[in-house]
Amino acid sequence: MALRYYHEYRDRGNHLHRIEIHSDTVGGGTELITHSTGDPVWIKHIGSKDKEKIIRGKELQFSFYVFDYDHNKYDDIIESDFKDFYVLYDIDGIQQFYGWVNPENLSREHFKEAYVFKLSATDGLAWLKNVSFRNFLDDQIIEGMSKM
Repeated sequence: MALRYYHEYRDRGNHLHRIEIHSDTVGGGTELITHSTGDPVWIKHIGSKDKEKIIRGKELQFSFYVFDYDHNKYDDIIESDFKDFYVLYDIDGIQQFYGWVNPENLSREHFKEAYVFKLSATDGLAWLKNVSFRNFLDDQIIEGMSKM
């Protein structure tokens, strides 16, 4: 687990937010992402609206910017494959999100003298919506809602 990039900021309540971008496949040192947008991290809950087959995953979006002279600094993420990078996000040391960066959803837009990056990561739970879950005792497919 190699830390490649990280960013820290405090919200209005003085809570420390930390986002880390790791890679086990892409080498290099650890770098601080210095500039972020107003609210740099958003977490969306995604999934099926079918009440019988509901699995809600999470998607994290992280927005930051660099000046023109650093515009290719994050090419390793842009040119990576899915799951080459993963994101850890915590608030005051309590983990809020763990997921993989999807380079297909990454955008880089040029505004005046800076590039704004929007990075997207998913926890992957929404992919389970078409997976059959079986009861390990009788190998029957579990359907409907289940309570523990």
